[in-house]
Amino acid sequence: MEPIEQWHKRELIRAYAYFMLGKTKFAAKDYDNAMIDLNKAIQMNPELIYAYYGRGIAKSELGDYNGAIADYDRYIELNSGDAEAYYRRGQAKKALGQHDAAQADFQKAKALDPNVGE
Repeated sequence: MEPIEQWHKRELIRAYAYFMLGKTKFAAKDYDNAMIDLNKAIQMNPELIYAYYGRGIAKSELGDYNGAIADYDRYIELNSGDAEAYYRRGQAKKALGQHDAAQADFQKAKALDPNVGE
């Protein structure tokens, strides 16, 4: 048995708490502050894959498409079966004028889930 105060100090618990804070701020469209919390979550637990995904979306919303692609790349590296991630990465590449690379991502997304992007 561990006291709750001690449990809250665990690095993985704190990382998840920052992830949830970032997710809440993201839902409120407060992308800058969401990224601060998601950065902390990733720093504390680099394997917290959904933090990369959320941060990628936030970066896209803020126009940082290169940063978004890097986060989607990391997320896909850890979870290659997520059609939505390929679709979102394709959108970021399209915004940068990388049409062939975007098409490849869109095709991969459709292969994983024919309904993605609709």
